[in-house]
Amino acid sequence: MALLPGAAPLVVPRPLPAWVQAAQQAAAEPPKPKIRTGQHQRAPFATYREIANRLSEDVTNAWFKARGGSQGTVAIGVVAALSLMAPADPSGPDLGDEILALNPDELAEMLREIWGFTWFREPFLIERARPLHDWLHEEETDPDLVYAAHKVARAAIQSGLLDVTGHKDPGLRADVDVLSRLVMAMNGIAKRRADGEFHTPEPVCDLMASIIIGDRAIEPGMSLLDPAAGSGQMLRAAASHIRDRGQNPANLHWYANDIDEVAVACCAVNSIVWGLGPNVVIAKADSLAEPDWPTRARSERAEIIAHRNRVFQQATTEAAHRKALRLLTNLTQPQGEAA
Repeated sequence: MALLPGAAPLVVPRPLPAWVQAAQQAAAEPPKPKIRTGQHQRAPFATYREIANRLSEDVTNAWFKARGGSQGTVAIGVVAALSLMAPADPSGPDLGDEILALNPDELAEMLREIWGFTWFREPFLIERARPLHDWLHEEETDPDLVYAAHKVARAAIQSGLLDVTGHKDPGLRADVDVLSRLVMAMNGIAKRRADGEFHTPEPVCDLMASIIIGDRAIEPGMSLLDPAAGSGQMLRAAASHIRDRGQNPANLHWYANDIDEVAVACCAVNSIVWGLGPNVVIAKADSLAEPDWPTRARSERAEIIAHRNRVFQQATTEAAHRKALRLLTNLTQPQGEAA
């Protein structure tokens, strides 16, 4: 990972980080008790990393009991989608209980809505995460996959996923990389060794980030680059270090690359979960064979965002036409027959 100077950011810096505001509000107003049905039980004394370890084991067991074999990216994609959720009202009904109450088909529809809604906000990153959600967009979704995904979702929620990722403040979501542990558990030791896949533990990444960044001045528009990012562990550590200094990581430009498409997909999701901001560029490339991968990735990002804008404009235009047609129909109906 390297810290590089850069141009001005695309966002306006916030004077006070969200995690500071959240801490001040929490100190001023004690949180109201949640409304629970009793299904979603939490482990109050477990640390985030202990929860992530347990979750990876429970989800892997649930997947292989329900499905087994290939397509393990479906299980990773289910956890990734649920990681993108946060309660609309922190004092309202428990989100975990609501997910546990869904049947398999309802869960599949919810997953589609999560990916679709997030695509409109972060089209480039959701396109990079396509290996995790492609199965949901097939003409005929495999009912066995839907059943297995349902079992995985229940295992993830009951293992405490939302205790780690279900915070409004991204600073509180960046303590651990849940997807990294799950990928390692799903792949197994033999496959990881064959592929040369090694995930750096969080404490090591935290130490490296503190050494690389140190006390250097962090200016808006600077860039952080990781040419072998995996699921983004070093980006997480750097963002946490920047937040610890009272600064907003969304004011920086983030560049990440990996040769493995599942790692790239996980990194894309994690960059949203951890709140890295609007200036994230992720590539799938061999950084040794293609040293200028950031240029290609920036171009792809621009094309995808332009496509999103066209889709949004078309949807807006069609909605306006339908509204105008309804008004015209009502106006031209005989007196007393207006809808």
